[in-house]
Amino acid sequence: MKIKRFGVVLIVLATCAVTVSACGGDNSTPGPPPANVVCGGKPTLKVSGSTAQENAMTRFVKTFEQACPGQSLAYTPNGSGAGISEFIGDQTDFGGSDSPLNRDEYAKADQRCGSPVWNLPMVFGPIAIAYNVKGLTSLNLNGPVAAQIFNGQITMWNDAAIGLLNLGTALPAEPIHVVFRSDESGTTDNFQKYLATTS
Repeated sequence: MKIKRFGVVLIVLATCAVTVSACGGDNSTPGPPPANVVCGGKPTLKVSGSTAQENAMTRFVKTFEQACPGQSLAYTPNGSGAGISEFIGDQTDFGGSDSPLNRDEYAKADQRCGSPVWNLPMVFGPIAIAYNVKGLTSLNLNGPVAAQIFNGQITMWNDAAIGLLNLGTALPAEPIHVVFRSDESGTTDNFQKYLATTS
């Protein structure tokens, strides 16, 4: 589902489920996780990806560097799309994304790694719809109505579908202006998937 651009009042703000992609090793020998941290490998790990996971990565970096003195993890929060492409392009050791890799990205990542790539769910955060309507202190929307707003079927705040979800609320006869991120964003991707599922 493509989101139509038509203005500036309804804003999608979010953080969302974050996935980290990294090369796997020999996964034919399962076993329990080690009790102690093993700090071998490269002295500095380069990582890039989701801006939504920046705070979590800051904590992960601190914990890693405390557990492994002399080693560091450098995280660049440049967006999910950049994190995936830099990982596939062998510019980073792993990449953070708000959405899992698609089929084509999996194939390229597997080729880059020489073994299956891993998607490890690491962080969870909600996706929210923010609004700015003068005089309105609360607003209820369900999935189908939100989808109709974002696909351009509902264009006015006093639309009957919004009114049914907000009985007793005086909704203004004003146009809805949608604002969203236009670059490659895992958060936007997850929100679009939700809207497509609920519409």
